[in-house]
Amino acid sequence: MNTDWTPTLWRDTFDEMLEEELEYNDSWVFQFSYSLQENLSEEERRRGWKIYCHRAYGKFRCGNCSKDWPSARVTLLFHYRLRSEAARGTVIMRPFRQACRGCSGNFELPGFSTEEVERSCSS
Repeated sequence: MNTDWTPTLWRDTFDEMLEEELEYNDSWVFQFSYSLQENLSEEERRRGWKIYCHRAYGKFRCGNCSKDWPSARVTLLFHYRLRSEAARGTVIMRPFRQACRGCSGNFELPGFSTEEVERSCSS
């Protein structure tokens, strides 16, 4: 399993799943926001946004001391909405970072296997 954060793996997997599994003519966009919050404002709710929080298995590498560690509790936060009048949907994802316990270094982004990304996107 890769310890590097690879946004393209998430986008490519999401696009593949759209082509293979969705039979609707809706157009979807997959984006990242590293400051996404765990709640929605009234305005966001009114505009149709929803939240989904998922725990996934990932692996981290400390940029300070190079220590690797696995985690079965990587939090992934998704905000999503479908604007049915425009047949356009948006998914925004935030992967949460974890800190190295070995050196108290910076918080690091997780790496994921292709299988874990597929599992997370299909949930």
